[in-house]
Amino acid sequence: MLYCKRNDWLEKLDCRAGKAWLIWGISLGIVLFALIMISGGALDDRLYLFDGGLTWQSVAFAVWESFVAVAMCIGLIALFKEKFNKQNNLVKRLSKNAFSVFVFHSVIIVPLSLLFAPITILPIAKAVIVAIIGIPLCFLITDLTIQRIPMLRKLFE
Repeated sequence: MLYCKRNDWLEKLDCRAGKAWLIWGISLGIVLFALIMISGGALDDRLYLFDGGLTWQSVAFAVWESFVAVAMCIGLIALFKEKFNKQNNLVKRLSKNAFSVFVFHSVIIVPLSLLFAPITILPIAKAVIVAIIGIPLCFLITDLTIQRIPMLRKLFE
């Protein structure tokens, strides 16, 4: 990482190169994933070979996962740097509250989750509902409380 910073790699990364990384990462990633799974025995119910240990399947999957992750990170960084590197008033306000939300979100999310505990629906559906309600609620509460108290506002700037 230090080498990357010293040589300004992120500043030199342009959208065209990032797009190439993203396309290659996704397309080659899908092809390699299929090849590793098919040749590694995933179709024969031998998924345990991919779980870790000294098997070529485990090594191949780990290398594949690292390649796809790095390629997508490089691609998304370049894409967002070129296309989405702007802030409107809402995004500025959300950004200003991000650290306070990080610190205080559990105080808001846990009670909200407990409120939905008795409801019998799929756990993933509960998680989505809590996220849809909880994320805006966290930002709203921190904006209306933390950012209004001078001493706390300085602490979370």
